[in-house]
Amino acid sequence: MTQTLRLPVLAAALLSGAAFAQGLSGTWTAKDVTITLSQSEDQIEGSLVTDRKNIPIAGVVEGNQAFGEVTGPNGSMPFTLTLTGQAMKFQMTGPDGKALTFFLKRAKGGPAAAAPAPAPAPAPAPAQQAAPLVPEKPAAVPGAKSGLWKNDTEGWSVNGPPGWKGGEQKDGSILLGHDTEWGILRIAHQIGTRLEDARAQGENGFTFEGVMFTPTAPLAQLRVKAGTALAGTYEGQTLKGPYRIHNVALQGPLGILVLSGMAPVSNYGKMTQNVEAMAASATFFKGKAGIAVQHVAGRWWHWHGSSSVSYGTNGNSSFLSSEKKLWLCSDGRFSRAGSFSADVTTNSAWGTANTSGARDSSADGRWTAIGTPQAGKIIVTLNNGTREEMGYQVAAQGDKWQMYIDGTGYLISNDLGGCQ
Repeated sequence: MTQTLRLPVLAAALLSGAAFAQGLSGTWTAKDVTITLSQSEDQIEGSLVTDRKNIPIAGVVEGNQAFGEVTGPNGSMPFTLTLTGQAMKFQMTGPDGKALTFFLKRAKGGPAAAAPAPAPAPAPAPAQQAAPLVPEKPAAVPGAKSGLWKNDTEGWSVNGPPGWKGGEQKDGSILLGHDTEWGILRIAHQIGTRLEDARAQGENGFTFEGVMFTPTAPLAQLRVKAGTALAGTYEGQTLKGPYRIHNVALQGPLGILVLSGMAPVSNYGKMTQNVEAMAASATFFKGKAGIAVQHVAGRWWHWHGSSSVSYGTNGNSSFLSSEKKLWLCSDGRFSRAGSFSADVTTNSAWGTANTSGARDSSADGRWTAIGTPQAGKIIVTLNNGTREEMGYQVAAQGDKWQMYIDGTGYLISNDLGGCQ
């Protein structure tokens, strides 16, 4: 599942979460080590290259960590991997029982597959935080389109300002850039959100990329052809100087349409006019996909486990399991629970090394969904205010799973209880 930034609804982040949700797939490098991984749901496999040796690696992913084995010439060695943004900590236990630790970075241009985003680390103090991710100079997206942006499924359309080009991101939002004007424009439809929620959450400002953005004036109402809208402007001091964000939120039939613009104050230019021009052009209409609660409501269960045992002087064993539960109650209540455990033991002439770990997680909130009986997305608002979107797709005939939710296969299980 893609990780949702904890920002006020009206002050939606301008960038796609893709930078924080690339998963483990790709090439990771350090001074003496290169690790290449591919990820499929909660499993990874690949190779570790060091001293001209190519050693297979495989394991199971849980959140921002992975556990598994490196299969070396002297037997298997357990490893633990932790992902933080574009950095990776890789630790394995050698045949002599000693831990080897490597700190790697994602190689530029390496492949990256969509995967559950790692849990965010505690935000450092603003003085240590990098500036928000905006272009160092004006730049349009190569090969991007411009003009009318329309979502026939969700039922909305917006005209991009002249010269602004962009494309759809993995989270469904639209990002736009320009050849000569600074900044980024973003179009995002937040299903299940109300305009009054946006007002309550946007009045006092928000923190983005470790920087506090405060309103420059009270939120203002706008009258546009699509109906009532709320507008707000915020400023924050980053390491690269002051930045300004302007947001307009419009109420639609299924949620709010959030139009945002961000740029350095010194090069802010026509950003406010561009955002409000998009708001003036916005329209809502009946989309092809309707409310899909009746299609996906239920108690869903996923389990995956693996084990291996080998005998001899360099014998080893590993036991890995992952269980996930989702309660999508027909009255709108949402709950989830998950557990993960791993136990890897390696025997060698130098002794026995063991690595084990376990994790439990749970959350509650409210949910709705939009889509068809075959596919769509589930929108969750947790009790702590975090908003998440998870795609769903009915499995093909003959598949061992009944439905894929956020890329993970699930079965209906009435034995889970709940939802009464």
